[in-house]
Amino acid sequence: MKIKEGFKKLYANKNLFIAVCVGILTISVIGVSYSAFFTVQTNTVNQEVTTGTLNVLYSDSYIEANKSFDTNDLQPMSDSDALNNSEARIIHIENKGTLPSEYTLTIGYDLDAYKNKDSELTPIDFVRFAVYEIDTTNENRKTLISGPQNITDLPIYYLDEKDNTKNRYTVLVDTIEAEGTDSIKNYQVKIWLSDKATPAASHTYFYINSEIVATVEGAKQSYDLSGILKDSNGSPISNATIDIQNGSKMVQTNETGNFNISKLPSGTYNVEIKTSDKTYAGNLTIREGESLSVASMASTFSTETNHDIYDYAYINGTTISKIIAKNNLEGITNNLDLSSATYSLASTYLIVSNTNEITDLNISLTGDNGFTIAQ
Repeated sequence: MKIKEGFKKLYANKNLFIAVCVGILTISVIGVSYSAFFTVQTNTVNQEVTTGTLNVLYSDSYIEANKSFDTNDLQPMSDSDALNNSEARIIHIENKGTLPSEYTLTIGYDLDAYKNKDSELTPIDFVRFAVYEIDTTNENRKTLISGPQNITDLPIYYLDEKDNTKNRYTVLVDTIEAEGTDSIKNYQVKIWLSDKATPAASHTYFYINSEIVATVEGAKQSYDLSGILKDSNGSPISNATIDIQNGSKMVQTNETGNFNISKLPSGTYNVEIKTSDKTYAGNLTIREGESLSVASMASTFSTETNHDIYDYAYINGTTISKIIAKNNLEGITNNLDLSSATYSLASTYLIVSNTNEITDLNISLTGDNGFTIAQ
């Protein structure tokens, strides 16, 4: 059995963005037997911007274990086995510039490593991942901050309308301070093939990479959101947790149900609201505009020619898995046939604003474990 390996290029994004390729996992699927190959390449090119020099880099010297390895006959594994598996990559982000930086951790196919163009890529439905944040003072101390979950559970960060294998998916967002004590972030990323992988995944290949995309803080608009959380009867909910994008922004309501979410960059995010007995889930898109508006993006969508589930998830500010679950669809993304006329959507809301402070938001929980947002 041959290991599919090799990649020479780094995924790069120009202008105000600098993409730092931090970890590549390559898994070849042959029949019912699996092999894995993991390697690292880096990009330490500085980015010149009008407000200063931003240098966000990956350092493979952070930990000696950052070496290629291979495993023969690696079978799809359960989440518990994957989390206990020691095979992972370390992401070391260091801001050596003079300005704070906002960054996004993204994940998706690595097409530079995908050499066998005649074979199929494994559907992303079967790709699972988890991200730990590592204590900068003790590399043995880590906290699970994202996952285990599927890539399809994530909002689409970048959509390629011609080729969905080039899509990128948002894992988390955060801010790293300028050079100093808070200028370093360390993560551990684990990626594996789900134990729910079916024979459809046989004779396919999966090449996945995770990347850091960073901008100087303030290079794009960020927002402070505040308001009150209420139940379906209009009563304030205290001590509830509002989680934006896998713990990237997590706040708790006070005794009167009020909340404050600070420095949320524009983008599309998963939202989970956890009360004492339930979890309410949906998505929020926030973007810059000429005036303030708060509205539902849509409750349904109708299919059109030349569109697929990736397009509908991106256009409607939701995720692939939420569309599948909401409409009780069966099948994998590569072969999913959206043949019905109309499909339902989970809670999806859009906030457009010309100011960074958005106040007096009313978030109301609904009986279908969703929510509404109004002002």
